[in-house]
Amino acid sequence: MRQRRSLVGRGISASARALLTLLLCLFTALPAHAHKLSYTEAWATFQSDGTFSIDVFMDPRDVPEGAAADNLDQLGQYWNDNLDLQFDDQRVEPKIRIPDANEAAAATRNLTVVRLYGKIPYDAQVFEWSSKEDAGTIVLNLRQQGHQGVVMQRIDPGGHSRPFSLTVAPPRPTFIGVAGTYLFLGFTHIVPKGLDHIAFVLGLFLLSPKLKPLLWQITAFTVAHTATLALASMGWLAVPSSVVEPLIALSIVVVAVENLMTEDLKPWRPILVFAFGLLHGLGFAGVLGEIGLESERFVTSLIGFNIGVELGQLAVVAVAVAMVGRFMERDWYRQRIAIPGSVLIALAGAGWAVERIFLQ
Repeated sequence: MRQRRSLVGRGISASARALLTLLLCLFTALPAHAHKLSYTEAWATFQSDGTFSIDVFMDPRDVPEGAAADNLDQLGQYWNDNLDLQFDDQRVEPKIRIPDANEAAAATRNLTVVRLYGKIPYDAQVFEWSSKEDAGTIVLNLRQQGHQGVVMQRIDPGGHSRPFSLTVAPPRPTFIGVAGTYLFLGFTHIVPKGLDHIAFVLGLFLLSPKLKPLLWQITAFTVAHTATLALASMGWLAVPSSVVEPLIALSIVVVAVENLMTEDLKPWRPILVFAFGLLHGLGFAGVLGEIGLESERFVTSLIGFNIGVELGQLAVVAVAVAMVGRFMERDWYRQRIAIPGSVLIALAGAGWAVERIFLQ
């Protein structure tokens, strides 16, 4: 009897630890904003007159404290402290200004844009970009004036770009390069920055401990967001983010509240999830519109981004299974894990809805 109580105690203790971890993740999500970029995008153009310009696109929430977007001196100092622009191993300190919206090298929405510019040293052959840890991940697009080719490189924190020739026309983007870059962008949009999407997927996961109901919901969600992501990316469907973002937050609340009201997957649940997937696809499309699609490999970049999103969602499910999977068949799973987790998801969704309706 004593041994049995000990085993039960260890089970309850383990479930409490797993639940505590889940609650911590959800409380972290509560104050988060929607669709926060997990990288900084930069477009570098090298002009035939011997000058260069680099448009840097940052999520406003990524602008560091002490470097306000309207303070050029602070922003200039921030970028000078966190990157090196080199032409043939010669460091060049750029000037900085806020470009007009029509000047920007990429179409963006709701991003802070600054322009770094300067003169290319005489007879320079190669350009390189080095970032420090504080600069975060950089998606760097490089092009020469008069040439259509664009070279896209991902630079990790503290990393270094590959040399970019200033004398040879940029090659056409490769299938592998484009697919890999956009797969990364799709994945990182979910993990770690897509906290509202993470909360929605966890809401689907918590309803039933059985794999088949979860797969039905994930399939419905995937088909729906793939459709609207593709339609919006091709310009056939456009819905303002001021409408999409609050509805995404409310979809999280609805899924979590339904978890509290029923223990089983009802026939309408996959239909409801499909409808919500359409909304989330529009949210993905909004971010993809800010990134831009590789024009010469449009389909490749679109599919790569979508696969990255799917891998991110599967990663969320895998982590959830690792955390609480061993308890999903226990009698107390719903009371101790599913219900408290759903309550917190509902609170997080309600917080996002209020923020997106009234505070933006």
